[in-house]
Amino acid sequence: MKEIGHKIKNMREALSMSVREVAERAGVSDTALGQIEAGTIGVPVSTLLKIAGALRVDIGHFFQHEEGEDEIEIVRSEDRRTVEHPGRQSRHPIGYSYEALSTRKTKRHMQPFLVEFDLELGESVPMVDHPGEEFLYLLEGELEFRTPEEVRHLVAGDSLYFRSTTPHAFSGVGRNRPKAIVVIYTG
Repeated sequence: MKEIGHKIKNMREALSMSVREVAERAGVSDTALGQIEAGTIGVPVSTLLKIAGALRVDIGHFFQHEEGEDEIEIVRSEDRRTVEHPGRQSRHPIGYSYEALSTRKTKRHMQPFLVEFDLELGESVPMVDHPGEEFLYLLEGELEFRTPEEVRHLVAGDSLYFRSTTPHAFSGVGRNRPKAIVVIYTG
């Protein structure tokens, strides 16, 4: 979490942009951006996409740890880094933690994640939207997918594809934290 915040701050400063300017472009509060940069709160993927757009970089920039690019990328399990959620005690839980499954490729249109969802947060998880499309394959557990119009229940083995400009939220249901592969396409 701190590493991503540090990269956001470094990029913002390299572009001579203020916290307020980036926050306005990304549609987040100055306070939230400051906390993200300090690494004191988790950053949802949707917010990270908006910050990346405000800084005119691909979301993958925040997960890179090596320079250079090959045609083929292998990320070993021990090289993945988890972005933690702020937890149930937070006023604004994001409802999940995630690991980027691709960290070195810079010119891409998809960003794959391994996501572990919190349980029973329901409507306390705010709906988000962001540019692009999203695909989810549920590996384990049960998941509730909400939009303003409906609630869908998913079980292990189900998949979901939708335009991510639709406001949406996820919450784990049942006894075990659900895990999913999520791919975000930003085109």
